[in-house]
Amino acid sequence: MTPLLANILSLSICIAGIIAVARFDKISKIYQPFLYLVLVCCLYEIADSILLATGIGSKMNIYNIIDNIYNLLLFLLTLSFLKNFAHFKRYELTYGLAAISLSIVWVIEIFTSGQIYDTHIYFSIISSFVIVLLSINTINILIATINRRLIADPIFIICLAFIIKFTYNALVAVFWLYGLNKNRELLVAVVSIIFYISFIANILYAIAILMMPKKEPYRRMNVYT
Repeated sequence: MTPLLANILSLSICIAGIIAVARFDKISKIYQPFLYLVLVCCLYEIADSILLATGIGSKMNIYNIIDNIYNLLLFLLTLSFLKNFAHFKRYELTYGLAAISLSIVWVIEIFTSGQIYDTHIYFSIISSFVIVLLSINTINILIATINRRLIADPIFIICLAFIIKFTYNALVAVFWLYGLNKNRELLVAVVSIIFYISFIANILYAIAILMMPKKEPYRRMNVYT
């Protein structure tokens, strides 16, 4: 895979970002955590492209710093979104515990490594599996509660994208622990697949945002009727 193709696939998130900005004021607030998530992803990919093009990232060794902060923010925004629709709607304490617990894991990895720019492998594995499990749980609740086709539901589409993307992310992180980075050919193949999976997820995000329902129009109460 060429660097140009990899960059194009990564920046495909901007399609969803543009749609999110255009529809932001029209979409129900319950979807806003996901819209913020998409916008954060856009800023991350744009910043990453700039650092790569200028070479600043490699000189200052800040790639992993940005990655680690981004991954934590991504996890928290994902939790915030999923709690509005599924399991966490009843168990707010569980949401808080998940957010706090994984944040602690994130901090512990900084102190154990002594450096924030080391890759947070354990946080990546645990947070990815948590997101996958919660996404599956959300889909199960959708199956039991909605009457329309799942394929037409934006929440289902988003959860499907989460499952595809974060399952692969978790597997890659696990393989990394067992020396994936030592086999260059395998590493290149795995990373190439990541770009294609991210592209698929980004397109699903864009479709989901287009399908999100508009806000309910405000109706002023007539006290004389």
